[in-house]
Amino acid sequence: MWPAGTLQPPPSSSAAPHQPAARETPIYTPSRPDLADNDADVLVSPRYLAGPRDCAFDIFTAPLSEHGWTFADDGHDTSLFTSPCLRIRVGWLPEVRTELPIQIAASTHPLRSPLWHISLDDSAPTEFLTAVTSTLARSLAESPHTLFAPNNDRAAALPRPRGWPGFSSPLVSFAQSADMSATYSAGPYVSPAGTPPEHQSWWSFAAGPQGQSPWKARFSTAAPKVLVEAFHDAFTDPAPLGRKRHELDPLLLTHLSITDPATSRTPGAPTGGRTGHAQHRPTAPRMSTSPPHARGR
Repeated sequence: MWPAGTLQPPPSSSAAPHQPAARETPIYTPSRPDLADNDADVLVSPRYLAGPRDCAFDIFTAPLSEHGWTFADDGHDTSLFTSPCLRIRVGWLPEVRTELPIQIAASTHPLRSPLWHISLDDSAPTEFLTAVTSTLARSLAESPHTLFAPNNDRAAALPRPRGWPGFSSPLVSFAQSADMSATYSAGPYVSPAGTPPEHQSWWSFAAGPQGQSPWKARFSTAAPKVLVEAFHDAFTDPAPLGRKRHELDPLLLTHLSITDPATSRTPGAPTGGRTGHAQHRPTAPRMSTSPPHARGR
């Protein structure tokens, strides 16, 4: 305490340092998980590591429902959508058991063997699956011959985007993203012994950081070019995808570029692609997207 009658120093202006206002919705970074707002919208790059959305099955099957496809579920291992003409099925098919849970099979007649086959991973970005189902439903309604005509264009159906190193030949092509997390190829794929000819893969896609199991997608030799192109365009589009923060896989955060849509030049969550498919609201019946063997028998 200062003695009476002596001059006291003026109060310091720095006694209470200014505290900057806290950011209401800070950008998430792996080093600051405490700042994450799990319900906030973010833009994610690269898109092939964005992962699935909530209610992914509802979203990517919505185009099928909108075009009059019927849904059936036996409560165990079989859940599928069937086209109005009964020639195409999408879902878990009882005659197919692979590591990829989502199957698409088409035949020229409901009682004939499949003409072509597609295997999709439910851990792939939902927009990639929607690109296939929306193109499939629209093509069947408007130009069904494109889904059942022989496809001889094979390797030429996969143009390599700028910045993706790779190689191509008349029968084989391969490309890899600059970060080496995504690949696609066209050419003979070594399928397990006993795989029917219509299930032999020709076009293969995969994405995942090194050291982690990648998601995969495979298209058989006779798969329609229009469906291969739809998936390929969604896969290689450089635009980011929109997500809620809680939809992101924690194991992939260090491999992602995450931005706030409010401060980004990109105002929404573009999906791109040659087919120009739109985002669909969930309208299809809800169903678990875990592999059949994980759903119980």
